[in-house]
Amino acid sequence: MEKRLERVLVVEDNLLVNQLLGDMVQSLGFAVTTAFSLEQARRALAETSFHCLLTDINLGNEPSGLRLVGEALNRGASRVVLISGHPKPGDLGADVAFLAKPFTISQLQQAFEA
Repeated sequence: MEKRLERVLVVEDNLLVNQLLGDMVQSLGFAVTTAFSLEQARRALAETSFHCLLTDINLGNEPSGLRLVGEALNRGASRVVLISGHPKPGDLGADVAFLAKPFTISQLQQAFEA
């Protein structure tokens, strides 16, 4: 029987960074869905079950990535990884990791596994 890949939703509004993150996550052995906005991410969360959400905190000009945390966890995600070029927001909770940009693929893997 073939092993089913865990799904990760990658949310990043910068096209090049979105593609890079998708490639990084896929290289770690996950199935990847990408979204470029809060609206696309919400649609994906409503249509598909994800093991993990990887999202930039700032989508556009506001910290809308933070709005996705509860939505993803309420829909069955077991892990959320927030990324940003800005400082870590306050207490994020046990199921939420934070990575400061730039980060390595090994740091990303550790955030998924923590």
